[in-house]
Amino acid sequence: MRAFAPYRQALLPQLTRVTEGSDVVLVEYAGLAPLLGARGSGPWLLTLHNLPSRMAAQRAAVLPHRRQRWLSRRDAHLAAEFERDAVADFDATVVCTAADAAALASGRHDDAAAAPLVVPNGVDVGRFQPTPVPAAPRVVFTGALDTTPNADGALWFCQSVLPLVRAELPGVQVDLVGARPGTDVLALGALPGVSVHPDVATVEPFLAAGRVAVVPMRIGSGSRLKALEALAAGRPVVGTSIGLEGLDLRPGHEVLVADQQADFAAAVVRLLGDDALAARLASAGRSVACARFDWTPIATAFAQSVIDLAHPGADPSRVRA
Repeated sequence: MRAFAPYRQALLPQLTRVTEGSDVVLVEYAGLAPLLGARGSGPWLLTLHNLPSRMAAQRAAVLPHRRQRWLSRRDAHLAAEFERDAVADFDATVVCTAADAAALASGRHDDAAAAPLVVPNGVDVGRFQPTPVPAAPRVVFTGALDTTPNADGALWFCQSVLPLVRAELPGVQVDLVGARPGTDVLALGALPGVSVHPDVATVEPFLAAGRVAVVPMRIGSGSRLKALEALAAGRPVVGTSIGLEGLDLRPGHEVLVADQQADFAAAVVRLLGDDALAARLASAGRSVACARFDWTPIATAFAQSVIDLAHPGADPSRVRA
């Protein structure tokens, strides 16, 4: 929550002016939920793109030191209380997955409070055009590399999984692509076969060059845009259960799922060597991205929910945008 303090300070002086007369106020992320204290009339909707409580609990499970684990479990408890209070105070809450909705509901004190609305993440399927799966043994990981879940995933994959892959396929290359990598992630570029690409203009060329996209997350809530982008780009995906949570993808049909380092490495090696499997997963992944995760119908449904909150029972065609 501390990371959002500068944004709250910048927004707070403007809120009274801009919210007066507004039909509905949309607040993004738990870190901005305290802005509700400046509310005037009209409904407020909070979007929780992820749940800090769940991520802190997951982080506690992978930290190496007892004191670190204790602090992270304490953070999880405090964050869960904050999230429950926020859900109770806002007129409506949106989450990205059924798992996050269930986590919020499990700790709710007020049984009369409205259940969170689940609006899945999506992808611009027109932007990510599939190309034939390359033959070269190249693995790609994309994401904002300054976040704890992505940094942990990159470190775990490169330090624990990749050596097992290289034992089978010494020529494998890995591209870590994303914004603002810290020193620990940048240092991964010194490992054999690993290249770090900070702050690129677009990820499409890296996905196009990749044979396999990996989502090796051990920490995460909401759903991973990196997985959706890889599916839309027609790249076979290997992910952990956490990395692919909330997407309802079928293991062995649209993706491969593995949570242990040896299993994850074996899945990557399998896709790097099996052209038919790689092509089949790539095609199925692209199809499910177009059918279920296209931003256009998702945005339309979300917009209707906002209209319903602002003008219950109104004809959307007659509501001024």
